[in-house]
Amino acid sequence: MLKKAYIKMAQDKIVHLLKFDSHKPLYLLTRDNSYEIAKLVGYWIIEKFIDSKAYLIKGKISPTLFHVVLLIEEDGEFWILDPSIWKFFRFKRNIIVGKVDSTEEALKLMAETYKGKWHTTEKLSRNHIKSHETALIQLIKKMAHEKDNL
Repeated sequence: MLKKAYIKMAQDKIVHLLKFDSHKPLYLLTRDNSYEIAKLVGYWIIEKFIDSKAYLIKGKISPTLFHVVLLIEEDGEFWILDPSIWKFFRFKRNIIVGKVDSTEEALKLMAETYKGKWHTTEKLSRNHIKSHETALIQLIKKMAHEKDNL
């Protein structure tokens, strides 16, 4: 069963990845890569917790601002995780946005928390997780490195 301790471990892992070789604050490092970060954390979770399902939820907050978060379903519980939460909430200490009873409640909570229109866009597959993880890690590192050089 998904535990807060594992979520914290995934959070620490993503922070370490973003901060690897970078001195920029997290709110800058997460500015344009919420999709890649959410997808990577989703892969980590469905790889570790076999009974879990992971979905990406995309929000259009303004005409030019989009954001992607992660919805984890396991044992009838739905966890909303935002692995790039610092893009909006600079001083947050936790990537957990909330725990709800359904996808509909998750979408409603996202609209209340971030504003905008939200919808489920993708269910993550367990096929070829390792190759996807490797590609995402390289892309996230590259994006963080590019931001460090700005």
